[in-house]
Amino acid sequence: AGTTLLSLSCLVKSEKYFYILPLTIILITLTIHSKNEKIKMIFSVLQSIPLLISLPLIIAKGDKSALLVVDVQECFMDFTGTGDPGTLAVADTSAIIPIINKMRKEAGRIFDTVVRSQDFHPDEHISFGPTFGLEPFAHLGGNGGLPLTCFSPDSGMTEDSACCPTYFVDRSLVDCDRQLCPIPENTSASVLNSPACTLCRDSPDDCFETMQAMWTNHCLQVGDSGFPAQLYTEPEDVVVQKGYNTYVDSYSSFMDNTRKLKTKLDDTLTNLSIGTIYIVGIATDYCVYFTTLDALRLGYKVYVVTDAMRGISDVTVASALADMEAQGAIMLTSEDILSMDYPINEASPPKMNEQELSGVGLASQINLLTVVGFFFVLTASLI
Repeated sequence: AGTTLLSLSCLVKSEKYFYILPLTIILITLTIHSKNEKIKMIFSVLQSIPLLISLPLIIAKGDKSALLVVDVQECFMDFTGTGDPGTLAVADTSAIIPIINKMRKEAGRIFDTVVRSQDFHPDEHISFGPTFGLEPFAHLGGNGGLPLTCFSPDSGMTEDSACCPTYFVDRSLVDCDRQLCPIPENTSASVLNSPACTLCRDSPDDCFETMQAMWTNHCLQVGDSGFPAQLYTEPEDVVVQKGYNTYVDSYSSFMDNTRKLKTKLDDTLTNLSIGTIYIVGIATDYCVYFTTLDALRLGYKVYVVTDAMRGISDVTVASALADMEAQGAIMLTSEDILSMDYPINEASPPKMNEQELSGVGLASQINLLTVVGFFFVLTASLI
């Protein structure tokens, strides 16, 4: 029955695989009526074949496309509406806003949906150096990032997880001469309230370790986390926030930095039947880079619009672009987008010719007759 339902799901996705449902029902019927145990076992095994055919279609991404605008926010801009740089400014970022705006206004038909990710940090976030009495960028001082111990919630979502500096979980696990450690007397009290500090101390096997870079306080919920006034937006845009959990950091718009926890983005795109993503934003070598890699791992087709993003350094940007392409991302420019003949989002689906319509009708008739026949046989066997 489960196989039949899965195959039926496949039929909803693709009419050309209409044969899967009758094949599955025939095999189930033969299994029910066979009196030979060996033959019954063979038929049971054969039922997995339609399932294997159906499964890739059931789990496949949708056929719509989205423009994903990664972290184009005041906090990352080289200058904001006040004329000052953002709290974690990236050079030349103001130059990408006209490019993104032009893409949306002149080639917007390509995108079924526009999604804007938003770094949205509370005060004393776990990625801020001052939260632990440390200087911003302390991870560049030679001892690396701050060791953290984290737990994975049953939901697998970033909003339900938490991390705690390993120093406060088990002091013996950290060598402060060789590793970055918090300054206890200057550490924010909110850090010690992290549920991971207690849970991972009591149940260490349920937790995992990671390293956290130390940044300046940035993209505060009550600060400059908003979107630039110059950025073209529409009320229908979907905004997906990340980094709003005090105890979890996320470069990627899809996952936390350990890639063990998910944000809401994948579920959001799946619900919108998105299978293709065009990525622009900030920063090429951090949030754009990790977002792209996660999108590829999750099965999306990814286009990276190279002139509609900016990064931190030429060296790391070049490395990130090369790796994104090597992992399967397709590189193009905004001019490539503007010159497209709108292949993704047509105003209406192409019309079927008479032969194709006949085939669809035949498939529906076969499915209907097969279902009716199955229930007839099943009913007769019970009388």
